[in-house]
Amino acid sequence: MKVATGTPWHEKDEQYSSLYRKVELEIEEFPGEGILINNPNPFSSLRAAKDHLFSVAGQYVPRRRYIYELYSDLINELDHALYQSQTAPQRENFLSCLVEKLHHLTENFQELQEILIAVATQKSNLDHEDEGYTRLYQETLNLIRDFDGIGISIDNPNPFRYLWHWYGFYKAEIGSYAECRQYVDALYRSRIDAIEKAIHRHQAKNTSQEALIEDLKHRLQNQNKSRTILKEPQPITLASQSSQAAPIKERWAFLVGINRYSSDFDSLKFCVKDVLALEKLLKELGYTVVCLHDQLPPDDSRYPTKVNVEAELTRLIQAVGSDDLLLVHFSCHGELSNHQPILVLRDSRLPTLQRSGLPLTELQQQMRQSKARRLILFLDACRTGVEMGRSIADPEFVRNAHELAEGFALLAASTSQQIAHEDPENQHGAFTYHLLQGLRGQADLSKKKFVTVDDLKNYTINGLRRWAVNYGKRPQEPTASTQGFGDMILADYRETNDEDN
Repeated sequence: MKVATGTPWHEKDEQYSSLYRKVELEIEEFPGEGILINNPNPFSSLRAAKDHLFSVAGQYVPRRRYIYELYSDLINELDHALYQSQTAPQRENFLSCLVEKLHHLTENFQELQEILIAVATQKSNLDHEDEGYTRLYQETLNLIRDFDGIGISIDNPNPFRYLWHWYGFYKAEIGSYAECRQYVDALYRSRIDAIEKAIHRHQAKNTSQEALIEDLKHRLQNQNKSRTILKEPQPITLASQSSQAAPIKERWAFLVGINRYSSDFDSLKFCVKDVLALEKLLKELGYTVVCLHDQLPPDDSRYPTKVNVEAELTRLIQAVGSDDLLLVHFSCHGELSNHQPILVLRDSRLPTLQRSGLPLTELQQQMRQSKARRLILFLDACRTGVEMGRSIADPEFVRNAHELAEGFALLAASTSQQIAHEDPENQHGAFTYHLLQGLRGQADLSKKKFVTVDDLKNYTINGLRRWAVNYGKRPQEPTASTQGFGDMILADYRETNDEDN
């Protein structure tokens, strides 16, 4: 998994190869016990795995999904055999609390549903939910097997043992949030209905336990015959990913810079220069750029009021394709309101900030409504001018921004405990200045003629450390979140350099 998502293969190759040989030897012992196991993993070395995965599955999500599905069937079969051999339930004890067990199973189904939907619709952070989900999934699987042990066959409709497996599936196979909800609801609905109806009849008519069991079996058999066939997550073959691993077709950028605010907030100096410089550079790099700033006339549609920001972003999102890259950058104030990070816009007022500002949850939702599978968010926010101290009382802004940004490649100007400086010498935010220099090629330290998210992150972090020392400033450490993506190319100079040569 680490190699598939970017870790250098040579760091773990010896350990992996040794473990692979050990597993092969252990598999050879099972036929003597009457058990036949085939190793589903064709890669005896990490170099072989890396070369094959990256040659035919160029995107991060399909590679990760492939690794999960490589072993999933075998793990489920072994887990089932191990459970049956060790923990078969005592029939009499289990039957004594049959209705309670059935209620417990439906509650687990519903809780698993809620987590799957929350993750798919960005209501909850995947990493935050993953451990609890995996534990609940295993508990539910064991309960299903307990029922099987007493003759009640309830198939497990959910193939997603891990939330990252679910993430890879819905990203590749399901389009909208509404479709995710429909898929998850259909996943469990027929089982829940069959169990609830059988319990209701049993309690309403005061039937025997044997009658309850027979009624439940009958309902489960009928729903298996009649239920709508769902889109099943088919195991991914590496060859099938070549069509999905499309290069970036178009690059789009949405930039917002705001120097002046309502009387509730101090003015800043260089936010507009930030976005104007970014606009010029990104256009040179082939981006289509929409730039909003407060040096435009107030009646201009790109004057950065909340209505204009939301309308212009919506218009841009409608033009973005699935193989495109969307970059969003804000240079402005940031505040925290009711533990929610809010970007302060030209017409934002502090007493009504949740309505008049732009919550990062709303920005995130708008970005995810685009078809683009490559989303970049830069935040040079929550900063004040160099002469002033920080005016924001709650230091959790950036920390919360990252928690809400699962699935984005996000680079923010500072940690939650630091201010983000403006640089009067270069007349930019210190963070944005280093972004600009990095995108111009200085972040390409290996001379490969393109700059990736990771390149830019490392260059900006190191550059700001030096800047703080040279100018005697308090440390400013950018923070990054790149969950859900590989290392995307932001600036590509290969064609330009080839033409020059």
